[in-house]
Amino acid sequence: MQSIIDDQLLPAVERGKSDSILFYYLSLRNEYKGIEAGMEYFMPATSKALNGAPIPEVELEGNTEVEPTGLQVMEPFIFPVYDTANKIQLLSEIRKMRSVLLRANQIWEVQLPTVAQYWDALYYEMIRVVTMGIAGFDTPGTGTGIKESSFALQTVNNYLQIIEQHKNTRIDMLLGKAIEYLNKNTGFNTFDRALFIRRYWQPAFAVIASERLKLLEANSRSAISKNATGIFGNQFFDASFFTSDSMGTNSQLAALGEKLFYDTRLSFDGSRSCASCHQPELYFTDNKKLSDNIHGTPLSRNTPSLLNTVFQTNYFWDLRALNLEMQAKFVVDNQFEMHGSLKEVCKLLNKDASLNAEVKKVFGTNEAINETHIMQALASYQRTLIGFNSPFDAYMNGKDNAITGDAIEGFNLFMGKAKCGSCHFMPAFSGLVPPHFDRMESEVIGTPATAANAEMDKDKGRGELFPAPTYMHAFKTPTVRNAAVTFPYMHNGAYNSLDEVMEFYNKGGGVGLGYEVLNQTLPFDSLGLNNREKKQIVAFIESLTDQLPKQALSSAKRN
Repeated sequence: MQSIIDDQLLPAVERGKSDSILFYYLSLRNEYKGIEAGMEYFMPATSKALNGAPIPEVELEGNTEVEPTGLQVMEPFIFPVYDTANKIQLLSEIRKMRSVLLRANQIWEVQLPTVAQYWDALYYEMIRVVTMGIAGFDTPGTGTGIKESSFALQTVNNYLQIIEQHKNTRIDMLLGKAIEYLNKNTGFNTFDRALFIRRYWQPAFAVIASERLKLLEANSRSAISKNATGIFGNQFFDASFFTSDSMGTNSQLAALGEKLFYDTRLSFDGSRSCASCHQPELYFTDNKKLSDNIHGTPLSRNTPSLLNTVFQTNYFWDLRALNLEMQAKFVVDNQFEMHGSLKEVCKLLNKDASLNAEVKKVFGTNEAINETHIMQALASYQRTLIGFNSPFDAYMNGKDNAITGDAIEGFNLFMGKAKCGSCHFMPAFSGLVPPHFDRMESEVIGTPATAANAEMDKDKGRGELFPAPTYMHAFKTPTVRNAAVTFPYMHNGAYNSLDEVMEFYNKGGGVGLGYEVLNQTLPFDSLGLNNREKKQIVAFIESLTDQLPKQALSSAKRN
């Protein structure tokens, strides 16, 4: 990368050779993909400086913003056509990158990676390629994500040659086939991602995952299950990674939480329980635009589903809660939701001798019921509400007739032309960021106040808590799993149908509707989807509908 900057890109910009600037920039991107696996694993902060998202990073303590740098920041200065008006800014970015690379080279010289670390780096690069690379996450303008993914996989192959004592000709063959397919099919909008994943990526990943497992440390902690050899289905994520309490999740604690989930004593006047708004038979929603608050007027935000809610690192639309325990407390204490006090609820529940005895048995204590008991029990129950067993998961795991041809094409569009997959990341199809899946993202899309699209919703979202410009009107990126049955949509329930949602995104979000959204993270221009393509994406989303957990339906009947 250093030589491309010094000998080609920097001189071309300085001398105004606009015809070669884009070529050198793309060459630089390809070179980065050749070192991405190592950079991301061993020097993540440096990697972010080279190819991080082109939006400011908010330092929450002081609500200050750190401006982004790197390849993604350069892209709009160069693509689709270089404008000399951007020369000063582009030169600044190139010189920053040059400085970062010089420092990175010095750091790398003293790195002494172990064999286990190499396997770990390759494992996560494989996930990065399939969840972000072929989705065009870091190439939204140039559309070179497919070609660059071939460079990334070639890097994986190159690293494998370094690990001579673990040379595996089967991996060489499988990676070779995957690289060959990528090189023959470079069109971003036409690339068959479903076929690539099933036939080429998945077999190679399974072998790499198995080899990595042999060297994995016993106490290694990850959002991904140690035994996962594929990315789809309910065996990929390790729910314990997302569990913050010391007791974790066990059947007795979850059963206690289930009982409390339906207990109206958690509300101020005994009129409602958690299940009042999160109804199991409705996929733990209530299918209302806005649920009624305890005073009989609408809440300010839509009720999300609790199915698969364990696979998050932050909760609520504004991401204010760091775990499910905090979420439970916030809901009970909120004057508009349960209008209660968890401390007062404990006093009431302690009058129930049977419940008191059960809590003491579950927690192995002689203490009276306290706030921690309730929070942990409710969180434990919610962590059992796992799906990831949709027809789409079955199809990606080898069941050919599990979904329709339109749903398959819809997936390809979702991950490609429609650019949905660059925010709704596989396999959760939410803001849970790969490849480590250890943080949640929010987006600014310019949501309208109503389906009439007359004006933008005034809710500040995360900006209400952290008044940095980047967070104004920012909301959690929700999962589209089970979206077909968890309507209405958006944080305010503005849209009743997926067709309306698709039209909103197709027009370019709030900016496309004519709103002034200075910090919109959604692409401004039209996606150019025709009616058939929009219907195919809806068909894909419908194929993401899980089978409800059996205990959810049985408990709903009992209550």
